[in-house]
Amino acid sequence: WLRRGVGVMLRRWLEDEGVARRLLALSDGERRLTNVLHLSELLHQAELEQGAPDALLRWFAGRRDSDDADEVAQLRLESDQDLVRIVTVHKAKGLEYSVIFCPFLWPGQSNAADRLEGCEYHDDEDQPVIDFRPELEPAEREHIRQRRRAARDAESMRQIYVALTRAVHRCYLVAGCYSTLAFGRPSLTTGNHSVLNWLVAGAGMEYAQWLEHRLTAEQINQAWCALATGGAPIALARLPAGGARMAPAPRAAEALAVASPPGPIVGGWRIDSFTGLQHASTREAVPNDPDGRAGGEHSRGESRGAPAGVPRDLPADDILRFPRGAAAGDCLHQLFERVDFADARQWPDTIAQTLAAHPQVLADLPAEQSPEHLPRMLQRLLADVLTTPLADGIVLARIGRAHRLAEMGFTLPAAPLAAQTLNNWLQTHSYSVPRLDFIPLAGYLKGYIDLIFQHDGRFHIVDWKSNHLGYAASDYAQDRLALAMAEHGYHLQYLLYTVALHRYLRQRIADYDYQRHFGSVHYLFVRGVRPEWRATDSAEAAAGTCGVYDHRPTLACIESLDALLVGDGSGHAR
Repeated sequence: WLRRGVGVMLRRWLEDEGVARRLLALSDGERRLTNVLHLSELLHQAELEQGAPDALLRWFAGRRDSDDADEVAQLRLESDQDLVRIVTVHKAKGLEYSVIFCPFLWPGQSNAADRLEGCEYHDDEDQPVIDFRPELEPAEREHIRQRRRAARDAESMRQIYVALTRAVHRCYLVAGCYSTLAFGRPSLTTGNHSVLNWLVAGAGMEYAQWLEHRLTAEQINQAWCALATGGAPIALARLPAGGARMAPAPRAAEALAVASPPGPIVGGWRIDSFTGLQHASTREAVPNDPDGRAGGEHSRGESRGAPAGVPRDLPADDILRFPRGAAAGDCLHQLFERVDFADARQWPDTIAQTLAAHPQVLADLPAEQSPEHLPRMLQRLLADVLTTPLADGIVLARIGRAHRLAEMGFTLPAAPLAAQTLNNWLQTHSYSVPRLDFIPLAGYLKGYIDLIFQHDGRFHIVDWKSNHLGYAASDYAQDRLALAMAEHGYHLQYLLYTVALHRYLRQRIADYDYQRHFGSVHYLFVRGVRPEWRATDSAEAAAGTCGVYDHRPTLACIESLDALLVGDGSGHAR
């Protein structure tokens, strides 16, 4: 796949596994094989834009879940052996068909509308002309009209020839005279002068003479009858007066039998994420989520009970006045993804670029607030968050770009995993999350880690949370953070992140040791992270900084979860 593309890989798989032979042995094998080959083509085409395997898998999963289907993705016919094919005369050129039907050649002329503004025709030297003159003499206008009709009729004659010569065994043709409305009354003039009738009744007439002839409809019909009785293998019959409808043959009641019920359908593999698992959780009430991204990789919910009133003395540039909602959450996350922590001189440009990329933030701004405060809010936010000490005295403003990795994507193979199994594991290891109720997962778990950084030889995980918990320091104290972490299931989120980083480091570092190389998980509720907000209670002060939730899972815990994901149903470390 990596060397030669998904198309070559799938063809090799079809051959090595004998897919065609096995499918065609089934009663609906032709249908199944057609679908497999069609999907292979779609993946091969999509690979031009989705180069990496994980990107192509995401695209494929998205198309499976989408109701939109373009023309190339419509179900193909497995065979045209016993089917009626409807094709244009142009597409039929050069092909043969056992039996053909030509029901619409009888007008014998083209009525295609002009596509250009000007009038198209060929002059006396047979050169193409597009005439844009708005006014013409009547004689010249009539001359041009006749030239255009002659060109259309010549094209109709060529198409009639192609259509009538496609059949191998039989050709059905609808022909004869027909009437059109002229000044509200039926008229046979147009039908009597069609080029198809000229082929039969116009013996000895040039094209110009045919357009002026005085043959009646009866004379033209007699010419068709003479053609059918002149020894040629041609039969003539009138069109049926009424429509025909095919009805299925009746079946005797004793021939009917109840089909055996199918066996249990085993769920196929799928790609899921923390968000997918968490959205299937059961809880007594669903929390408000104005800062969440529905369906995204990050859960940015707002805890219940967040006060609605804004304190009057709150500064205009305080980040607590920043809009809430999906656009605001994306804006804050992208700011921390783009900004250079260690170079404050570049912050204003990064802030301007980020706000420009999220115009919805302005739309969500309350009427009483001025847009000019937004850059100052984000400038103050960066200064507060990046200078607030985390666990072990870590200050993000001292972490250079060379020691950080933003939005690292991962895809973890996951053996069959049931919600109850994971619920039991979380309870056993004392992690409080809403009870999970997802469909059993067998496939992959994917996600994106907001930030991984290295400090003193250890690798740490950071997740930015834009949740609005309140307007006071006490709203972002450790007890409130613990409630938010449990309420939104963030414990499961960072445990999955830790397993992903644990596997990654284990592959990349020769002498990797969890105790020596893994640091901590830091969940930063950024609206409440600021150096001056320190808990007044001694127990709270010892527990940690306002707005910052730090945790370091034990090696036994991570190895146990790792074993659970790879298929050891016991969840014990191996």
